[in-house]
Amino acid sequence: LACLLCNALSDEARVEKTEEHDSGELLNARSDYLFPLISSSPLVTRQYMLGALANLGPRPRFLEFVNGSGVFKVIKPLPTRSYFVEHFGLIIESMRLLTNMTCHVETHTDVMTESVVGFIRDVLRYTSKQILYDLDTAPTKNTNYEYVTAVFEEDDVPQLGLRIRWEVPPYISEVLPETPAARLDTPLLSGDELIEVNGTDITEMEQSKIEPFFERRPLTLMFR
Repeated sequence: LACLLCNALSDEARVEKTEEHDSGELLNARSDYLFPLISSSPLVTRQYMLGALANLGPRPRFLEFVNGSGVFKVIKPLPTRSYFVEHFGLIIESMRLLTNMTCHVETHTDVMTESVVGFIRDVLRYTSKQILYDLDTAPTKNTNYEYVTAVFEEDDVPQLGLRIRWEVPPYISEVLPETPAARLDTPLLSGDELIEVNGTDITEMEQSKIEPFFERRPLTLMFR
């Protein structure tokens, strides 16, 4: 249904025809009931609902309806680059909504909040990084990896001594001294990328899905 709504509102001729026969029902309707659909529904549902609101954005008659949905409350700074990659479709719809809404001066106060500006900042930052590595002139990434396996047993209680930067894939930013990680036979180094946890490929997983693995013992981490 969310997909159908999004597609229907993308057809300008259809929307104009509907407006000709509209009794004002949509314009006068509350839209706050949409908030759960754009804030806590499955990812694909949120994406289509944001797309539907973005399609209404250029039409001044529907500005109050779009604002009333609370959509600007869900547009926030991005937590990690992996979130940017995994939610790229949702982010595209969010940017399209902001583009369409900011063409109206009367919406600037609602749109240009600190949270929304932080979102735009992070989108530009992560997009520029992606473009850099897609360019032919980008630095060649080393593919001749050396692999290091680190095994932690029952006696190795948290904290293990690894500070990890949760990018895609995650990598070590620091190994703390006097910790289980520092006492491994084969030393781990800053910049080593984490690719497997107990035999599971985690290179495309979110931080929230990887961290529970670290509670298990024995814990086998593979780095490259």
